[in-house]
Amino acid sequence: MPYFTRIGRIDGNKTGVGSRGYHLYRRGNRVLRRWGRIDVTHRKHPFMWAGRNLPQQLVERDKNSVLAAKRVKALARWLQGTRMGYESLPSGQKIQPYRRQ
Repeated sequence: MPYFTRIGRIDGNKTGVGSRGYHLYRRGNRVLRRWGRIDVTHRKHPFMWAGRNLPQQLVERDKNSVLAAKRVKALARWLQGTRMGYESLPSGQKIQPYRRQ
């Protein structure tokens, strides 16, 4: 599954703006969600998790892989909905691990 990003107005932040990333994928009957702050750079790989302890992660188990696939699709629609406002990255592009600069 693709990575999702949201950059710009985020009302929950103290400053009102920010950049967040979200990775959603499935392994068998497990659905894994990772999310956190991201840094945007002007390099070959423009998105990077913003800290050593990021991203946060949640693993959910379903009874079978069919239900897990349905959950992934529903979560992707939820992320891209008007309330959340995430956009998916182009195919093949991902959020890179944190690297000290």
